[in-house]
Amino acid sequence: MNLILRKANETDVDFLAWAVLTAVEIPASEEKFKTMMTSLCQREDTLYSWKNAVIAEVDGKAVGALICYEGADYMIMRKVTFALVAQHNGKDFSDMDLETVPGEFYLDSMAVLPEYRRQGIATALLNEGIKIGSALGIPQASMIVSPEKPSVQRLYESLGFKHVSDLIAFDEPYRKMVRVAF
Repeated sequence: MNLILRKANETDVDFLAWAVLTAVEIPASEEKFKTMMTSLCQREDTLYSWKNAVIAEVDGKAVGALICYEGADYMIMRKVTFALVAQHNGKDFSDMDLETVPGEFYLDSMAVLPEYRRQGIATALLNEGIKIGSALGIPQASMIVSPEKPSVQRLYESLGFKHVSDLIAFDEPYRKMVRVAF
């Protein structure tokens, strides 16, 4: 397998929309959500912007993606993102628990095509996110995981992440995990 990790570009928007929807378990076939997420990924000022993404390619085909960014930028992008989400579907998440804070490099959303799972692509994407945060001098990486996904939590633990707190995001319970000292 010839795996390449690269920064996303504007042509990756449709794949990124699929990846974010898959990560949050919303069927990408639901046109309303696909349209909304595509518009969020197209912008440069949202949490899910193509500018915040890493793409995993195998033989020139996008097979996985990770959205990641500085926690210090989270509140500004969150405001823009949540206002647009409210416009698209009427849901207001503005009072949702904070997913990340300054001093963290946040690994937001990740997905790998089903036929490429369990081949180390998710691990490679996560390690790339950690590397990006480290290069920026950010002291820790963070993420949230559903308690209903113990195998995903085990993957994160295998990379040094520890469960530090619980929170509610998008009306669902999550566990916040942090990896200190890159």
